[in-house]
Amino acid sequence: MDSLVKYGLVMIKYAPANDGICQKVCDRVGYERFTCYGADFRVEKLFDSSSLAFTTNELGLHVDLPYYDYRPGVQLLHCIRQCEVEGGDNQFVDAKRVVDRLKAEDPESFEILTKVKLDFRLIGKDFIDTHLQQARPMIELTDDGEFKGLAYNDQTRSPYINVPVGQVKEVYRALKKFHQAMYRQDNFINYKLKEGEVVAFDNNRVMHGRSAYTVTFKDGKDKSRLLEGAFLDWDEIYSRMRLLDESMNGTPRL
Repeated sequence: MDSLVKYGLVMIKYAPANDGICQKVCDRVGYERFTCYGADFRVEKLFDSSSLAFTTNELGLHVDLPYYDYRPGVQLLHCIRQCEVEGGDNQFVDAKRVVDRLKAEDPESFEILTKVKLDFRLIGKDFIDTHLQQARPMIELTDDGEFKGLAYNDQTRSPYINVPVGQVKEVYRALKKFHQAMYRQDNFINYKLKEGEVVAFDNNRVMHGRSAYTVTFKDGKDKSRLLEGAFLDWDEIYSRMRLLDESMNGTPRL
């Protein structure tokens, strides 16, 4: 948990390649965060899905669930089955690094993306009938002006931007500048999860994506990529860290 707080991205190896592992990991910390996808959810090919996540297509970099007012702080992904062909690689990028670069190279674009609220929506019924909507700045700062989090998800961003007509071009220019800074190759961690590996990452700080892959069958059985996911709130993690500090180090409660 210390490494997750510090780096925003950690991996657990040698877990069984079966269902329910994310829940077991979460149970060691606190309660899973229940969302429109349920407690645990499976990331696999779904026909007629309303979300790119449940297709075999390339999935661009993003954070999850920006259409929630209080979005989950941490996501877990457990690899149950990996595709045996090329593709299906996970991609991770540190949003704080990208934002710091943008601020240094293009302060005007940085300022726009900290002020203008973008509208994010999820309308679909892959799991339950859902219509979620939230407007927020893409780059979120603390009261002291420090990086707090990123709300970037082009798959769920509404095409409507609530600014005067004369500012629309400026907003799109700022989005393009961020996109260019984000997709520099020296930002990327590319890794194809192996069966039994669990990756956990800060959903406010670390963007994730996926390369395209192919549905495959072998001996009449589906051999396509299958991940199981879950969410945790940071409050649960910090609570567990304090409790461990008390029990292991004798740290008194104030």
